[in-house]
Amino acid sequence: MAKFSGGISNIIEGKIGNQSYQFKMDSDLQSIDFVEAMQRSKKVFKSKFLNKETVAISVWTTPKRTKTYPLARVYTTLSYGGTKITIIPVMVDYGKHGERGKIQPNTVDWMTSVGVYLILGVYIDAKKAKVGGLAKNANAKTKSSEGKPKFARQRFDLKYLQKQIEKIIENKPDIKKWNESQLITIPNLLENGINHYKRLGEELDVPLSDFSRLEKNVEIWKNDFDQFLADQEDLSKGAQDSETHTDHKLEDVPGKKGKINIDFGESRKLYLTSDNMKLDKDKCLVTFLEGKNASKKKFPGKEDIKEALFKLMIFKNSDFYFEGKKFEKKLVCYLTGQHDNVEEEFRVKFQSLIDECNANNIELKLNDKIIK
Repeated sequence: MAKFSGGISNIIEGKIGNQSYQFKMDSDLQSIDFVEAMQRSKKVFKSKFLNKETVAISVWTTPKRTKTYPLARVYTTLSYGGTKITIIPVMVDYGKHGERGKIQPNTVDWMTSVGVYLILGVYIDAKKAKVGGLAKNANAKTKSSEGKPKFARQRFDLKYLQKQIEKIIENKPDIKKWNESQLITIPNLLENGINHYKRLGEELDVPLSDFSRLEKNVEIWKNDFDQFLADQEDLSKGAQDSETHTDHKLEDVPGKKGKINIDFGESRKLYLTSDNMKLDKDKCLVTFLEGKNASKKKFPGKEDIKEALFKLMIFKNSDFYFEGKKFEKKLVCYLTGQHDNVEEEFRVKFQSLIDECNANNIELKLNDKIIK
């Protein structure tokens, strides 16, 4: 009988390899002037620069990978045949009554691994708004700040971003070298971002978060980049550990979560979790399952599914080892919704997505039924 191990007791090691992922979905990107797109808050589009090259661009509103489907937007650009660029704010802060987020170095590695140039930006402008009500899945102990002032509609320095894009087009730098050069700028950009928020807080009369701890860390990181990387790695490990022990209210996934540490080189690792990880030690096989649930609809939407596929793509492009032995991998995209017998409707809507899963040996399940 095969021995199966699953869940938080095991950690599997991975190493990023050559890209072998095949795309079947058309990126179908709208062509639009860059400045116009950014002013209209477009998040994924194509723009022409220097009257000669059109590039695919995705834009993050926050550096957190778990918010607002940024990975789904990056995924949309990946089938584009030309240059692909993603723009990420180095930090976002909504004021005293909102959240804060800052870029993690392993996000840079993610973008390098999928062949996307990264440009880090800073928010230099914002509007004043009011905090809304708590999300339905918020913790019962979370205190509401509804109605209190916050920053909203935050804007990048577009001239800076445009110059960065033009540098990429003119010089065609190696993606890894370019992204590493962006990584090194993080401490200085964080300092720049804090200064802009202080200015905006005064101009807009929005109470500020306490920046003192971050400012203290930034001073250290500016002079000791290795310390910055070490501190961020500790945060990543902590987030991974927390995620494997957390059951999200809206998830509907079988089994236990697993830890995956993927070596990206440069002495850095990506600390990931899988919604379900199962190890078959006899067959030297690891199964990774990424799940998405639609709490009200018939099945998850395209952005949900793309987000799951982004992580499965990273797994497909990696080699895995457990206790010194190389393990083969099985990948599962596990979707659940609120209606039965919707497979045909799903096929009509998402045939190219089904083709993409088939091309990459990803088992696609809808309400526990395999879709091919």
